[in-house]
Amino acid sequence: MGSKRLYLLCYDIASPGRWRGVVKLAQDHGVRLQYSVFLLHVSPAVKDDLVSRLEQVINPREDDVRIYPLPEKPEWEAWGRPLFVDGVVLNMPLPKRIE
Repeated sequence: MGSKRLYLLCYDIASPGRWRGVVKLAQDHGVRLQYSVFLLHVSPAVKDDLVSRLEQVINPREDDVRIYPLPEKPEWEAWGRPLFVDGVVLNMPLPKRIE
């Protein structure tokens, strides 16, 4: 199945119905970072399956979905409210938060 890696899934969906379908798929595979941005930690095969499912949900003339591979040890900067509330633990690597 291949080793897992990190991907960033971003989307802009024109229809509320299609938006719900994309959100459901994204939630099944990753963690929401922002309203339309998810962090995925999946194998290439799972990522390819997700892409196939997304292609069945979206309208390519109206919607925009992107998946960006991230480096093995990404760094990020974040401002504002925290990503997770205290006590939330994930079983996946997250980029180091730079403050």
